[in-house]
Amino acid sequence: MGAFFLPAAPRENGGAVKTPYEAQSSGNGRLIKCRSELQYRLWPPETMGNRMTGDPHISLLASITWLSDLDPPPEPAVADWLLERGSMTRRFERHCQRVSIRRGREGYFPAQALGEDEVALLPPCERYWLREIILCGDDRPWLAGRTLMPENAMDGAEWALTTLGDMPLGRWLFRDRAPERDFIQLGRTAGLWARRSCLRPNGKPLLLTELFLPDAPLYC
Repeated sequence: MGAFFLPAAPRENGGAVKTPYEAQSSGNGRLIKCRSELQYRLWPPETMGNRMTGDPHISLLASITWLSDLDPPPEPAVADWLLERGSMTRRFERHCQRVSIRRGREGYFPAQALGEDEVALLPPCERYWLREIILCGDDRPWLAGRTLMPENAMDGAEWALTTLGDMPLGRWLFRDRAPERDFIQLGRTAGLWARRSCLRPNGKPLLLTELFLPDAPLYC
């Protein structure tokens, strides 16, 4: 019960849409192999103005271990957060007065500068758009987030990802309707819960990794 796969639309062969638990139990060979600890190659630091370049919360993203079916499942209250299919930003807004972000690295990075484990979940591309942030509720850090999207998929409305500035990603992703979500995979590091999903805004693949930090309402 470590990885939950969430088909968002009927299969091309006409098969029925599966529930998260049915999809998980039948397996998905390519994704089930992606359980190893993330190994990031450090890319030379760049001048980022007043943005974070060495935030310890963002650094934790590199130590996430993705869970297997043999790992114990989360408690129901925690699973309710981890399997959220709507906007996490909107859900956080129900627990605070104001949601804001602190921006970390942002820009195009070559595939060899990223984790092989995460790049394997996206179509091959020479460069990927990377955005790392801390999402805060009332100025308390609640979530470390990492977005990856192939450059060759950003040929339409997705270009807006490069101009979000201080806007949380969820406000763009869920501006009209919820994008399709291929799967949710659960992970852990330092006693904290994490998840990653492949979403498809306008049918384009976007990998989102989210680490719930100690002050997050998930742990309340």
